[in-house]
Order: sequence, then structure tokens, then C-alpha cells
Amino acid sequence: MRRPLLPTLLLLLALTAGAAWAGDLRFGNVRVRSSMSELLVDKEAHRDSLLPPFDPEYEFKELLRREPGLWSLGGLVDGSDIVTELDVELVFVDGMREDQSCEILSEADTSEAALAKLDTVARPWRLRLGLDFVSGASTTVLDHVQSCLEMARERLALVVRREDGEIEVLPPKSLDDQIREYRLNAELDGLMTARVLKVSREVRRTASCPRNVEDYRLLLDVWRDVEKTPTDLYQLEQELNRERNGGRAVMSCAFSREHNRRYSDDWSLRCDVDGERCTIAQSRDGTKTWRYDDKADRLYYRGFRLLGIGFGAQSVRDGGKVLDLKLIPLSVNLYLEAYVDVDGTPVALGLLTVQEQE
Repeated sequence: MRRPLLPTLLLLLALTAGAAWAGDLRFGNVRVRSSMSELLVDKEAHRDSLLPPFDPEYEFKELLRREPGLWSLGGLVDGSDIVTELDVELVFVDGMREDQSCEILSEADTSEAALAKLDTVARPWRLRLGLDFVSGASTTVLDHVQSCLEMARERLALVVRREDGEIEVLPPKSLDDQIREYRLNAELDGLMTARVLKVSREVRRTASCPRNVEDYRLLLDVWRDVEKTPTDLYQLEQELNRERNGGRAVMSCAFSREHNRRYSDDWSLRCDVDGERCTIAQSRDGTKTWRYDDKADRLYYRGFRLLGIGFGAQSVRDGGKVLDLKLIPLSVNLYLEAYVDVDGTPVALGLLTVQEQE
């Protein structure tokens, strides 16, 4: 067993930014507990009486004095503070007989279940660090701590506060490759990036609409992130026209498990990029030709009109009920389907899924 050594410490590191750490982010709330390993306890029990006893509390305080940026991460978001708490169990080891170690005790935030639970609550990082202050390797303690924090950053989400006071959740760095693979919309903030990635992975795996109603309830938050994404008719034509996207089927998904279970709402698009219009056909709602309004940056419907009198379905711009439409790429296999009023306020939000070719 390890012998407890120091009482629990709450280290609120309100430290000035030294030149060596000016660009780094520091954990502002660090909770440290410490103990000595069995081998170090044994070493101390049989130490040479001419040598001073090992004082880990003193050694650790000296380390903090020399390295005020010990609990720091390299710059992630300029001007941000780390909100996530750091809960550390330090184990002082006998470096002559055992190695320094790093254990990440927190569950990794990389599974779909974990990504679905990410929110602005700062879930603590829990680490167990074995540190050697008694052998020649003691000079590597700082590097070892920094390496352990980087390992944790690969697996765990991090909550930061920006200069404007906004809270942001940064996904684990190990997801960076998947974020690039799925081509996540760069306008998504950290939390929404993680959520959209979860849905994209599910759609790829199941080849169907998302089943979790929460994924649809989040769409208004997604809209707030991506609403200013410019419409690119050429991109729409390449990705949503089955004749150009490699035969990948497009499906419109609704905020209803029952609808998605009962209906296969096939959706297809063709755009005349030069003519700035797109024709969209839906299996349940028929076919409409939409014009592109470059000033409002969205598609709008113009029904049949004669002498200023409309016949049949009419756009909200002409006093009818057909809302304007904006199609925004969220990932390689997800689009946000946003129906908005004349002021650009979303009235109905849904998802388009682009399925893998069978």
C-alpha cells in the first residue's frame, strides 16, 4: 500500500504569466493528494542515517516555485482560461527501482455515448502521477507532468472560458482526425462539433436517420453556429445531386421517430449554377424549383402568378406559406435543412443525410 503523506491541497493557481509560460493555459483549480509508494517507504525506513530524510512536501513546493506553469497546457484558444478542474493523485516513487508513471482515471470522452453527454459542466480531469524526486530522473519531473497532461488532452474534453466570458467545450484532441475525415463545418463551436460528429458517425454506421430526439432538439443551437455559412450552389450540386455524388442517396429526416420509422422520404436536388436555381424533389412533398437570392443568401420559391395574382402554392415573400430555404453542410454526410421566414428566422429545422453507396 502507498502511505498517505500530505493532506488534500486545493491549489488555486492565480499566478502571474511568466515569460516561459505566457502563451499557455493554466488549470486554475488544481486539487492535489499525495502519498509515497511502498518501495519509497521501504527506502526511507532503511536509509543511511547520514543522509537527510526525503521530504516530498518540500520537494513538491520547490518544484512549483521553480516551475509556476507546472499545471499548464500549450495555447489552445487565445485569451481563454481553463474551467475544467484538475484532480491529481501524486505518488512519490523510488526512481532507482520503479519508473515514473501516468494514469488517466477519467473515462475517455471519445465514444458516441460520451460525446452525447458533453456539456458546459466542467467534468474534472482525474490523474494519478508517479513522480521520481530521488534519482537522476528527478530532472525530468516537469517533462513527465507535461506529457501526462498532453495524454489526458488526447482523451478528455476541456472546458474553457473565452475573453468575452463565453464557455466553450473543446473535444478531445484524438478526435481531430475524425473531425477532418467527416469535414465538420468550421463554424461549429467545440461542443457542437462533438455532437455533430456523434450524429455523423451514427448515420454512417446505421445508414438511416438519427434515432435520438435530442439530436433534433439541438438543431437550433447548431443553426446559431452555422447560419452565416455562405450558400454554395456548386457544392450543393456536387454533394446532393445523386448523379454527381457517386450515387449516394439523400434522405430528409424529421423531428419524429415515428415519421423516420414509417417513411423513407427520398430527397433529390439538381442545381443550375449559372441560372442560380435548384430543383428539389421529395417523395412526399413533390417537386419545386427554387431561385437563389444572393443578398439574403438563401433559396426562395416563386409560384405561378398572373397579373399579380398568385395561383397555387406561393412564397411567404408573396403572402403565401412556402418558406425560404437554406441548406448548410454540417459534415460529409449531414446537411442542415432550414426553412426560414422573410426575416431569416428559422421556422422549421431538419437534417439531410447523405448515405454511403450500397
